[in-house]
Parts: sequence; structure tokens; C-alpha cells
Amino acid sequence: MSDIVLVASCKASAMFQVTEANPAATGVLTHGLGGSFTPGNATDDLQQRFRSDATVYKMETRHYYVAPSALRPGTNSLWRIVVPGAAVAEEVASGIDRLVVTYGIDGGAAAGQQNVDHYAAADGVSAWDKVVAVRLQMLIATAKDGVARGTQSVDFAGSVVAATDRRLRSALSEVVTVRNGAP
Repeated sequence: MSDIVLVASCKASAMFQVTEANPAATGVLTHGLGGSFTPGNATDDLQQRFRSDATVYKMETRHYYVAPSALRPGTNSLWRIVVPGAAVAEEVASGIDRLVVTYGIDGGAAAGQQNVDHYAAADGVSAWDKVVAVRLQMLIATAKDGVARGTQSVDFAGSVVAATDRRLRSALSEVVTVRNGAP
């Protein structure tokens, strides 16, 4: 109860909060108004009748961040927290020194062409419906120190990162298209 779900078919989709007391027992996903549900439903009209070809997805938010490793002292790791859930931090990958997420925005002279005109951090995005891609950049490092002959400087996310240890580092980058209307 109170899960936020997305129901989707090939024709339509709708997101709502389940208000049924025991959906596992009844097999019903009620989405009523009122009650003590947070954030609650703005309407009880899904504007579409979903049939047996529809699929229901429970929505989760995943928060990723870089913090000191619990497994390899003296290094950093990529961590994740899943909400809703127990909100227990999970160490996902060791050797991650930095993570930068930027959003590709279609907003230049040829707006609407689904082309990235520029990248911005989350606080620099003024119109999320114009985001057509997400760029993930990671700076990774070896677990062991003393691997490199000397300290290393790496170009990362538009600046130079100068290390003080002798771990080998590499910059990785991946761009993913989002479904804000991409063809």
C-alpha cells in the first residue's frame, strides 16, 4: 500500500499512488483520492482503460554518490541508496574517485531537433522537458597505491585533476539518451 506505480501499455501510461489496503491479496490497484497518503493522487481518472497487455512498475529512486570505501580503506567508492526501501547505503563499485552527472539540453537555434546544444548540472536545468541526454563521467583509480611511477594529472570533466598519490587513474564518460521525446 502507498507504493507509487507506473502502469503502461503500448498506447498509454499513467502514474499514481496505490491506495488499496492489501493489493497483493485483492489483486486490485486502487488509486483513490483523499486519505492520509503522501504525496497522494491528484485525480482518480487515469484517462485510459488498461487491459491485460499493460504492465505495472513499482517506482524507485536511486541516489548515487562517491564516499570513502568501507572495503578498501584509503580509497573511494560509488555508493547507492534506493528509496523507497530501508535507505541502507550499498557500496556498488570501488575505485571511483569522482562522479559528475550533466544533462544534455536541446535549446539552441535548432531547438526541437533532439540534439544536445549544451550540457548543464541539475541546478542549471530550467526546463526538464528539454533534456534529451544524460552524460555520466567517472574518475576511476586503482586500488593499490604505488602503481604509477609518479603522481598523475588527468583531464576530467573540463578541468585537470592532480593526484597526490601514485594510483593509476582514468576518466570514463558515457552519454545516454532519455525518452523525453527522442525519436
